[in-house]
Amino acid sequence: MRSLKCPWRRLVAAACVAVLATTGTARAQEFQGTCVQYIKAVKPGYRQVNGGNWVAARDLPRYVSPVNRGWIPTTGSVMVLDAFGTNPFGHVGEVVAVNGNRFLVRHANWDAPLGVSMGTYTLVNNGRGVTYNGGSRVYPLICFVYAPQ
Repeated sequence: MRSLKCPWRRLVAAACVAVLATTGTARAQEFQGTCVQYIKAVKPGYRQVNGGNWVAARDLPRYVSPVNRGWIPTTGSVMVLDAFGTNPFGHVGEVVAVNGNRFLVRHANWDAPLGVSMGTYTLVNNGRGVTYNGGSRVYPLICFVYAPQ
């Protein structure tokens, strides 16, 4: 894991150890693919969203009932980022721990091309954007998906 540049890095490091010690970790560590493929692999309920035909991360909320999505990160929810920079597809990741406006996400194809990594996001812009691992770049947040239906 990359060194985290935030005052509560010990808490995050402890959360990382706890998360990596849970069931399914071997599957996550061996995974190679996109962020969408990863979510479908580790969260089986998401495999059949739109008949299993969603490939762009930013499209996920389109196929999920409004009552199953929102702006507050919760453990187990899926963070959905909109398109940004040279990435027209957006990004998704699984929220594995929450501490106020900061939350730990396990995701694929972000820090490690096609591999799985974990990092800390911080809500900014009244919850409509996030920064990553203490950086200053703001990524556009679409929502958190709480359930795939």
